Amino acid sequence: MFLITAAFAFSLMGGIAPQLRVVASRVDPPRTEPTRSCAAPERTGTFRVTAMTRDSTNSKVGMILLENVEGCLEASMLTDENGPAIIDHIALDGDMITGSIRMTSGLGHVSLRLTDTGISGSIVQGRHEWRVTGKRTN
Repeated sequence: MFLITAAFAFSLMGGIAPQLRVVASRVDPPRTEPTRSCAAPERTGTFRVTAMTRDSTNSKVGMILLENVEGCLEASMLTDENGPAIIDHIALDGDMITGSIRMTSGLGHVSLRLTDTGISGSIVQGRHEWRVTGKRTN
């Protein structure tokens, strides 16, 4: 009888030696703000532009805005037909700005050269290319 009682007691304890359950405390790493990579603006302003296809069969009038937002260059293009579009992934090399722009037909690549009085360059999306020229208005 003692053997049956001892076996019952062991089964309640989980075996010969009690099993210890170690629960590791979960410690989340401290939260940090993501680092923001940006091109520091050398020049800002508003430019009234005309974008024309390579064969000159289509043109659009709009504005390009170059702004200093918290020490970073932000660029937007406004057109009457498609509304505003943000130029993302901006890189600045001297007077040359490059980036990407979301268009109705896909993602385009922007290359713009700044001068004291204007802006010129291109927007290329697939096999389509628009020449961009304009004057500084502000």
